[in-house]
Amino acid sequence: ALADFFRKEVLTGDNAYHCAVCGELVNAEKQLAIWEAPPILVINFKRSMSDGSRIRKLVHLIQYNDTLDVSAYSVAGDSDPNQYSYQLYAVIVHTGVQLESGHYFTYVRTKGNAWIMIDDMLCQQASLQDALNHQSAYLLFYARATDFIASSNSVGVVQAQPRSES
Repeated sequence: ALADFFRKEVLTGDNAYHCAVCGELVNAEKQLAIWEAPPILVINFKRSMSDGSRIRKLVHLIQYNDTLDVSAYSVAGDSDPNQYSYQLYAVIVHTGVQLESGHYFTYVRTKGNAWIMIDDMLCQQASLQDALNHQSAYLLFYARATDFIASSNSVGVVQAQPRSES
């Protein structure tokens, strides 16, 4: 997905670049690149497609890793390649087959390097494998690896009790 996003696009024919100086359509190339790596990298998967008459949800599996190196997509000549290495720390998931309905929940990495799943009032332990490559992953949050601090502190997980109705 990243390789496709950063792929060079050739602008020709009806899609040619409109030159503001001469007013003509001219052939050109367009490509996105990372100028400066952000401390937090958010990846939003496009999970919908229009066929012209309706929009449908895409539910195919997208594989993603615990670590991510985006140096191949950076502007050449950067002096610190470590700034392009990232560590996954959160995944937002949207379940359900329709875009108009469904349910959101998230996996979050704690300071103690443990994973928890947060779903409404439920907060329970999870594993890295639970968070990785989820069929309905929607948003990924990566922290720059040099900024990512995994301490030895553990985090206890408490399951919320249902509210009593008065």
